[in-house]
Amino acid sequence: MDTCNGKRSISNVKNIWRNMISKKIKELQKLYSWNQFYQDRKMKAEMKKCQSEIHHLKNVINELKSKKK
Repeated sequence: MDTCNGKRSISNVKNIWRNMISKKIKELQKLYSWNQFYQDRKMKAEMKKCQSEIHHLKNVINELKSKKK
C-alpha cells in the first residue's frame, strides 16, 4: 500500500468528520435562534419541542466528537 494514499485517506476521513460536526453545529445554532424566537413570543409548546431537539442534537454532536477521537 502506498503510504501517501493512506495518509490522504486518513486526512479525508478527518475532513468528513469535521464537516459532519460542523453541519450539526450549524443546525444547533438555528435551533437556538428558533428557541429564542419562541421564548420572546411565549410560545411554550414550540419552545419545549425546540429544546428537546436541541438536547438530542447536542447528544449527536458529542457522539460524533467522541467517535472522531
